Formats: sequence, structure tokens, C-alpha cells
Amino acid sequence: MAQEALTDDGRWSADTARWRARICGGNGRREWLTAPPFTPAFEHAKAEFAALQKADDFALFEKVLVWFQAQHTIPSPYVLGTIKSPVEGMDNLSVADMLGWPSDFRAWGRLIDWIISEADAIPVRLIAKVLEVFDVWQNALSGHKNGRSKAILQLANAWLMRFEKR
Repeated sequence: MAQEALTDDGRWSADTARWRARICGGNGRREWLTAPPFTPAFEHAKAEFAALQKADDFALFEKVLVWFQAQHTIPSPYVLGTIKSPVEGMDNLSVADMLGWPSDFRAWGRLIDWIISEADAIPVRLIAKVLEVFDVWQNALSGHKNGRSKAILQLANAWLMRFEKR
């Protein structure tokens, strides 16, 4: 429903305001807020998405960062593939979770591209949470040259340079 709401200008924001007023349950709220990057319609709704994420000192954006990672990450298939025995597997399962991968690379790519495009507006207090989202992408693709990983590294470098100056 959230993805379909993105196809009409302003409808996703209006529907979001309605469910916030009714204080819908956590699972529904998480799904609603993290759904937009899972549709190609997200490309045309970025401004609406951005406006809502930036409202109230980025209150929803902070939730989206945490929920997107929690809801849409899978354990590392590489680590899971190395599990040899049940005793070893206990530790390996924890590592596989820590080194999680995107559940849907296109959706993660859309979200990461949007985050990078909005980087200058992101409050310093949320940078650590943004980096955790970037970690998931890098867990899967750090060994493969790709433009998104390069952009992530350039942004992280720019943030470090900015921190060093202050």
C-alpha cells in the first residue's frame, strides 16, 4: 500500500500523517516507512520522501535507518556457507548476522543513493546510524568495484575531513 501511495503526489505523506495520528502498531509502521525504496516509483517520490524524513529534526529518518537495516538485512550467505558443524555454527550464525547483506540490492541501492544525495542535510547525530546502513552494503560488495561503494567511501572521507576540521 505504501509503494502504491507513492504513485500519487502527496498521498504517501498524507497517509503517513493519518497512521501517525492513529498510532498504528509497530510492524505496520515499520513496513510503511521502509517500503518506498522497494519500488521504482521511489525515484519520482524522492522529494516527498525527503520532506517527511527531514521533518521534526529527522525523527522519522532515524527510525527508517534502524528499521530498514533490521527488517531488510539477511545473514551473510558467505559466512553461512562456511558453517561446518552445529557447535561451530553457533558462532558463525552470529557472525553471519553481524556481516549481514541487503535482502534486496535494488531497494538498498535506492535508499543509499537517496542518503548520499541528502548527505549535507543529515545531522551529525545520525551519521553513525547512516554508516551502519552503509556497512550492510559494504559487507556484500566491498570486494567488487561499484559506483555506490565508491560514493560511500567518498562521503565517509568527506565526513572525516569535516570532523577533523572542527
